[in-house]
Amino acid sequence: MKKVLFIISLALLGLRSISAQEMGGFSGFAGATYPLSSESYVGINVGFEYLFTDVIAAAPSLSYYFIEGVTSAILNIDGRYYFRGYKKLIYFGLAGISLSSYKIHDGLTLNDTGISIGGGLIYGVSENLGLIAQLKYGSVNSGALEPMVGVNFNF
Repeated sequence: MKKVLFIISLALLGLRSISAQEMGGFSGFAGATYPLSSESYVGINVGFEYLFTDVIAAAPSLSYYFIEGVTSAILNIDGRYYFRGYKKLIYFGLAGISLSSYKIHDGLTLNDTGISIGGGLIYGVSENLGLIAQLKYGSVNSGALEPMVGVNFNF
């Protein structure tokens, strides 16, 4: 799984720069995540975004959690709606579906599907780099609020 995340990161960084806040634009994001539930573990979230219009985007991502003796990952397929912000700050609402896989190394595998809803913001540090923060509720694995903070980059 670590190799997959590394390859995704390299692919996202290798694409050419274009503005992500216009129709047809691409951006990538990566950050730390921590579900606020009783058995929480730190994870990473890596994904990309494609804008269909200037305000509507698809933002699939993969969350991987660092749990000893367990492989835990969630594929998030989110849609974003951008509300225009102020100067360098833009904010968005999101909704989507999540597919989770939880595999204990002795062979037991659990899969779950659920919905997610939330929002976030991006603060532009430069033309191609921003800080991203989002908070969403996901119903998979008994449900939890999950904040994520990281970087957003345009290509």
